Amino acid sequence: MTGIAIMLLTIATAAVADQEAGVETITVTGIEQAEQRASSAFTTRIILENRRLEFETGPDLLAESAGVHVRRFGGAGAYSTISIRGSSPNQVQFFIDGVPISEGRNETVDLSFLPIDSLDTLEIYRGTVPVSFGGSGGNHAVNLVTRAPSSTPRTELIAGYGSFETYRASGTHTQRIGAIDLLAHLSSLGSKGDFEFLSFSGTESDPGDDVNVRRRNNRFYTINGLLKADTDISSSTRARLTQVASYRDAGVPGPDSRQVDQTHQQNIRSVTTIAIDSDRFPIESIDSTHRAYVVYQQLDFDDPEHELGPTQDTRDRSVTLGANTTGTLYGLRAHEPSWFAEIAHENFDAFNETSTPVPDLPDQRRLRINASLQDSVQLLDDRIVVLPAIRFQHLEDRFSQSDVGNRPAGATSGVDRDLWSPSIGLVIHAAPWLSFRGNLGRYQRPPNFSELFGNAGVVVPSPDLVPETATQRDVGFRIDSAELPMTRSLTFVYAYFNNDIDNLIAFRGVSPRSFKAENFENVRVRGHEISLQLELKKYVSLVANYTRQTSKNLSIEPSRRGQPVPLLPRDELYLRPQLNVGPAQLHYEFVLTGANSTTPSAFDTAARRRLHNAGIALKFGKHFSVAFEVANFTDESPRDLIDFPLPRRSLNGSVKMEF
Repeated sequence: MTGIAIMLLTIATAAVADQEAGVETITVTGIEQAEQRASSAFTTRIILENRRLEFETGPDLLAESAGVHVRRFGGAGAYSTISIRGSSPNQVQFFIDGVPISEGRNETVDLSFLPIDSLDTLEIYRGTVPVSFGGSGGNHAVNLVTRAPSSTPRTELIAGYGSFETYRASGTHTQRIGAIDLLAHLSSLGSKGDFEFLSFSGTESDPGDDVNVRRRNNRFYTINGLLKADTDISSSTRARLTQVASYRDAGVPGPDSRQVDQTHQQNIRSVTTIAIDSDRFPIESIDSTHRAYVVYQQLDFDDPEHELGPTQDTRDRSVTLGANTTGTLYGLRAHEPSWFAEIAHENFDAFNETSTPVPDLPDQRRLRINASLQDSVQLLDDRIVVLPAIRFQHLEDRFSQSDVGNRPAGATSGVDRDLWSPSIGLVIHAAPWLSFRGNLGRYQRPPNFSELFGNAGVVVPSPDLVPETATQRDVGFRIDSAELPMTRSLTFVYAYFNNDIDNLIAFRGVSPRSFKAENFENVRVRGHEISLQLELKKYVSLVANYTRQTSKNLSIEPSRRGQPVPLLPRDELYLRPQLNVGPAQLHYEFVLTGANSTTPSAFDTAARRRLHNAGIALKFGKHFSVAFEVANFTDESPRDLIDFPLPRRSLNGSVKMEF
C-alpha cells in the first residue's frame, strides 16, 4: 500500500512540475463551494448527477472518500456508521442543507437512511468544518445538499431491479410556476436481501463447521420525498422552503452466529426548513443566510420473541425546533470575518410498550446555544490566508436515566455544560496550481444519552462516561492543473493527520449481540490521505483515494496500553477508472479494506476484504439511458464487524427517461 501511495504522489507531482496553469475545478468532485466555506479544510464533494443510474447507497458513496471508514452491519439497507480519520461515529456531524440532523440522544447517523436520491451533492469536510455549521463536537462534517429547482421544466424517471429482489424507482419534476421555482421528488428503494453467505456457525477458528446459508429477516424498503420552492424576494434576497421526508421499514437479521426472524424496526425523519439568503443584509457588504427549521425523527424497534435481548417494543422520538443565522462581511482591508449563531431545543421521548407497568417517562430535553466567529486574514496579496476561529456551545440537558429496554433506572437529573473549541487554519498559495494548507484545533464532545444510558437492543448502559477532548492537527498540499498534455483536469491532494483524543468514547463488543461505550483514556490516531482525480480529455477519468492510519490506546491499564483502537483498519483504497466511448460509459471499482480488530485486546479481527465492481451505462439520444452493474463480481464472501456478512455477487439494471 505504501508503494501505491508513493507511486501516485510521484506521478502527479512530476506531471505538473513544469506547468504554470490556473486552477480549474473538475467535474467529478469539484469542491468550489466547499472551499469557500472552509478554505483550509480537506474536502471531498461528490456530485451525484452522473451516477443516478447506479445502485449505490449512502455507505457506498461515503466510503469512496479519503479518510472515511464505513462500518456496516450487513448489505444494502443495513445499519451503517461512519468514522473519519479514526473518529468515533458520534464525532461526525451531519447536516441537510446546513440543518443539523445529529441528535443529542445519539449523534450517530445511520448512513443507510440517508435520502441519496433526493440529493445533488455530498460534502465531506476533514480537518475543520465551515463556521456556518457552528457546533463544538468535532472537526469533521458531512453536508447533504438537496436537489435545486429550476425555472426550465424537466422530468426524470428512473426504475431498476436486481439480485435478491432489489428494486428502485424514482421520479423528479421541476418547473417555474409564476415567480416560484418548484421541485418535487419521490423515490423508493427496497430488497428482500436474502443473499447466500458462508456461515462460521459461531466458531470462526474451526472451518470444519462452515456452511452456506441464506440471510434471514434482511428485507427493507425506504421511501424518500423532497419538496422545494425558491423565489426571489428582491434583486438581492431569495427565500427557500424545503421539506425532506424519509421512511424505512426493515428487518434486523442479527449476526451470523445468531440470525433472527421476527425483530424489525421502522425509521421516520422529517426536516422542514425556511431559509432566506441575502447579499445585502443588513448592509450591502454582508452576505447572510437565516434559517428556521423543525426536525422530527422516530425509531420504532420491536423484538417480540427476545431474539436479541429482553423483549422490547420501543419507540424513540425526538423533535428539534431551531433557528440560526450566519454571514460574512466583505470589503474590509485584509479581513473577511464570518459568524454563526443558533438556538435549538430538542425534546426526546423514549417508550417501551412491554414494560410492566408501562412507564410514563419524563421527556429528555436539551437546549443548545451555538456561537462561532472566524476571520479570514489575507496577507501578501492573498497568497497567505490565516483562519482563526472560536466555537462556543452551551448545553442544558434534562433527562431521565433508562436501561437497555428504555425502562426507568433512576431519577430525572440535569447537566449544564459550556464547551469551547478554538482552531486555526492556514492556506499558502505557492503557485496558481499549488497550495499548502493545515489546521490545528481543540474540540470537546460530551457523551450523549444513548452512550450514557443505552439504546434499544444493541448498546449497554455506561453511566460513568466523561466528555471527550481532542487535539487535532493536519497538514498537506493540493495540486490543480488543467493544461497538461492530453489532460482535461488533474487534482491531487495529500494530507497528514495527527490526532490525540483524551477520554475517547468508543464501542466495544461485550457479547455476540451487544456493544458498550467506553472511555479509552488517551488515544492517538495518525495517518496519511492521498486523493487523485484525473480526466484525460473526454475519454478516460480516474478517481483514486488511499488512507493509511495507525491507532494506539495510551491507557495506563497494561492489558489495553498500546493496543489499536477497535474497528479502525490500517489501510483503505478506492479506485474507479472510467472509459467514455461514444454513448457508452464503462467503469470499474476496486475497494480494499484492511483487517481491523473488533475488541480492545485485538483478539477478534475482521479480515481484510477486496471487492471488485463493474458497470456500463448507455445513452440513447437525449432522453433515454440504461445501465447494468455487477457488484463483487469475483463472488467473495466478505464480512464487516467480524460477524456481519456482506452480499456476494449481485447484478442490477436501471433505466432512466428525461424529458
